[in-house]
Amino acid sequence: MVICQARKEGALACASHTGEDFHRDIVRKWLTWIGLSNDDLECGAALGRESLKEEIWFLEEISAY
Repeated sequence: MVICQARKEGALACASHTGEDFHRDIVRKWLTWIGLSNDDLECGAALGRESLKEEIWFLEEISAY
């Protein structure tokens, strides 16, 4: 169960901006476990379209190695 929960938390750590109720429940439990709350969260700036293209290019280049 611990491994399964860690995978869920790891997936959420890499997630984007939307989620379902069960995703939010996992995040609430995670925040409580580390002594934080929803008030401690801040959404970072999203990359623009050109920045995303550059990021994809970079990832494709390094994956070739």
